[in-house]
Amino acid sequence: MGQIPFRQAKPNAADLEMLKSLWAALVDIQSGYFPEETAHEEGEEILLGIDEEAARAMRGLMAVLERGSIDRCVWTLSMLMDPANAVVDPDADHVAIHPRFEEMANRLDTYEGIVRRLAAAARSDQIRDLQDEAERFLADSAKGGA
Repeated sequence: MGQIPFRQAKPNAADLEMLKSLWAALVDIQSGYFPEETAHEEGEEILLGIDEEAARAMRGLMAVLERGSIDRCVWTLSMLMDPANAVVDPDADHVAIHPRFEEMANRLDTYEGIVRRLAAAARSDQIRDLQDEAERFLADSAKGGA
């Protein structure tokens, strides 16, 4: 499997919750309202009562948000980091591919080797031995073995 050229620490649960809160606040601001976590009157529009520089900065931030989908970024990262999805190695202290992908790649290499040898042996008397090996491999695969 390919190696990531640098190691990035995995976000922890607090990091992901902060990112979701930031996302929610930005969506509120983009919709023209104060973030839910900010003390304000219900339905109060955000740009009322702030100075022109702050309003211009806020419009610049909103323009950045319109370049893409922060929703997709937040929820994709959350999905990738969810241990139930087994995409990221839960035992690594950095972002690393889950070991099951390495195992799958190794099994694929084994399978491809058997297929290549079967194709080569199709014209020889080794075919029975390779068929037996392939059947054992498939039986082990069905049991979850190596």
